[in-house]
Amino acid sequence: MLRLCFLIVALSNLVRIAVASKSIDQSARQRHVLSCDSYDIKFPITTGTVIFWNNVGDDKEWVNVDNWRSDYLPGVHKYNRLVMAGANDKASVHCPATYMKAGVDLEMRTKATMDVRADLNIGKKLVLKSDSAVTQSSQSTVSVGETMSLNALYDISDQAKLVVGSSVNILAKGKLGIHGEGASVSAGDDLSILGTLNFRLGPNGAGIFNVNKTFNVGEKKKK
Repeated sequence: MLRLCFLIVALSNLVRIAVASKSIDQSARQRHVLSCDSYDIKFPITTGTVIFWNNVGDDKEWVNVDNWRSDYLPGVHKYNRLVMAGANDKASVHCPATYMKAGVDLEMRTKATMDVRADLNIGKKLVLKSDSAVTQSSQSTVSVGETMSLNALYDISDQAKLVVGSSVNILAKGKLGIHGEGASVSAGDDLSILGTLNFRLGPNGAGIFNVNKTFNVGEKKKK
């Protein structure tokens, strides 16, 4: 009888722990949503210019204005060119960043990295070079208005989507990895490959690359 009582008490404690753990998980998710809502998109007073990532915010979140050398969130102005230019430049897109205007460019170089798990809109061009890297996952969608020039690493997995309005150019040192059957990449016009396009199979097959017009592999022959 005594053992049965101990067993009942133990099970009761386990239930309390499980409920508490669930409450903690829910609270963490709620805090994350609230933290995303707390970021302030400030609008510029002056015209756009080149704006660098500076890593001085209390997190690495893209939409934290403190992480940019600017008094407003870059990309609100259509003439902004955004630059991540150092090995310590490590950005996270865990909160949606879909506010950027049509003319905005993003250039990543010198081992800068970005981890994308929420939707990101880059108004015009995405340029990766000099050992920089982007990893995209979850159910995120990265939209690039015109072109993507890849001379570094871009990995996409899970149910993520990369959508480029015009052309994707994988240059000699460029590597585009599509991991699992859920990930997809699409180019509105052309795909040109001098570097590496790698498909890694998932349990049910490979991901998808959609090209609407021209697919070029290797250097174009001179006429």
